[in-house]
Amino acid sequence: MAFDDLPSEYKARAYGVDYARLCLLGGGELFLTRYGWGLSKRALPKAWFIDQRYEETGKKLDGTGTVYRVPIVVPVGATKDVVVKFSRVAQDVPIFVDKPVAELVPRSVIDNACFNDPFEEFGLLTELRRGPFSPDRPPIKTKRPLAIYSPPREYKLWQLGRKEGLFSQHVARLRADQEKNGTGVPVTLHLRRDYIMFFQWVKGLDAVELYNDGFLTAEDLQNLYNKSNLDLRAHNLVVLDHKPRHLILRPLRNGIELLARDGTFDYALIDFELLKHVPTDLPDKASTKELASAGA
Repeated sequence: MAFDDLPSEYKARAYGVDYARLCLLGGGELFLTRYGWGLSKRALPKAWFIDQRYEETGKKLDGTGTVYRVPIVVPVGATKDVVVKFSRVAQDVPIFVDKPVAELVPRSVIDNACFNDPFEEFGLLTELRRGPFSPDRPPIKTKRPLAIYSPPREYKLWQLGRKEGLFSQHVARLRADQEKNGTGVPVTLHLRRDYIMFFQWVKGLDAVELYNDGFLTAEDLQNLYNKSNLDLRAHNLVVLDHKPRHLILRPLRNGIELLARDGTFDYALIDFELLKHVPTDLPDKASTKELASAGA
């Protein structure tokens, strides 16, 4: 069945993203986006979650969060890699905001930094992917948001590292969104349950790896980082913990050149848990030259 042909009792919406909401045996919930609908059977917990199979078959990725690269079987019998990421909603935010990023946002955005809940994260990512686009508002490649899974098991708050007061703010925002834009199929957040996100795996190497391997110069790395910050700011968005490791580039088959367009490197952005709106009444964004000077 095509995603658009789903019966209305399965169609949910949160923060502008349409989902197929599946209530699973045992009480878990699975929310599949339009991108993830084709993987519906492979996203079921028995394929990757039961007995922590994601740890057995996947590879834990570097970083402060809990993130795995996990192979799943696709219909043709081959495997396809996905990113399995545990949401850190309502946890403390241990970040250092780099100077080029800090200069693009008001101090209040940094002082009130919090991890997105999974539905906020998918909503902001989808907004970034949709545009609109223009010469001054370029498209930014990203990994696709596929699904959100909430297992039925409940934990104590200290086990999840969550702050109840902070979590209640996410609940209130989601409730307001549902009242205004929901479909009647409820999308809710459960204080004591995990939320696990599925993303498409983006092939390539991160910018720091490419610098270490000699594909990028120090100047290339700085310019790419500055450009990505400005590209986000053109969409009135910012990633508060943005860093070059969040930028993926793909070497050509000969292993010498990198894919480029109009003299600039093509990149994909892969981290969104601190993707935030920037108030639109701020002064005009800084130029790339100014950012490069600030980051020097």
